[in-house]
Amino acid sequence: MPKLSPHFLQLPRVLALLLLLHMQSWTLAHAGGDMARGGHSSAERLQAWHKLMHDLAGASESQQLQQVNRFFNTHIRYAEDIDLWGVSDYWASPEETLERGAGDCEDFALAKYFTLRQLGVAPEHLRLLYTTLAGNGQAHMVLAYWPTPQHEALVLDNLDADLTPVLQRQDLRIQFAFDARHLYKPEGETLRAVADAALLPAWRTLLQRMAGAQLSLAQLQPAIDR
Repeated sequence: MPKLSPHFLQLPRVLALLLLLHMQSWTLAHAGGDMARGGHSSAERLQAWHKLMHDLAGASESQQLQQVNRFFNTHIRYAEDIDLWGVSDYWASPEETLERGAGDCEDFALAKYFTLRQLGVAPEHLRLLYTTLAGNGQAHMVLAYWPTPQHEALVLDNLDADLTPVLQRQDLRIQFAFDARHLYKPEGETLRAVADAALLPAWRTLLQRMAGAQLSLAQLQPAIDR
């Protein structure tokens, strides 16, 4: 199992945090606009994403990680869910985040996760980490990548332009982690699978919404591919 930093080994309050992840129902209103860094339109951001995927096909995982982290940190600005979606907590698909040109830490991490999976990074290398910041206890989600279970993880974070080894992220306190299948909690120096990831309401709803809308990179046909 992936090893964690000793700084991540506080026991989580999983039940309390799961309540915070509950997603409110609402009617999705698609909107574009020049909301992101650089003032690009929704179509331009989606085309840039598609081009990124095309350019990174066959690249090393190291290059994919660096470029995907840089792309979203550059093209997306930070914004709270209440301002973007009118609810306190909403997990957006990559397409929705790119359409709005903005998102919170969860949206950054999710967009990077789905993009790397689309590029072929194996699911066992990736975990979404739900953490709190050591200074103020604020909830913060990041993506973590393990080259192998024995290696130290790298953290992809909207607060950091670089891929930082997890041992250097003394500002983070992991509460739990998850991927497409499992919910994990820190135990000793490992992550141990303790439940089905479907127990996370926001994650389950996001996957269902993406499947229902058939949101996928393959359906995007920007002009660069014509």
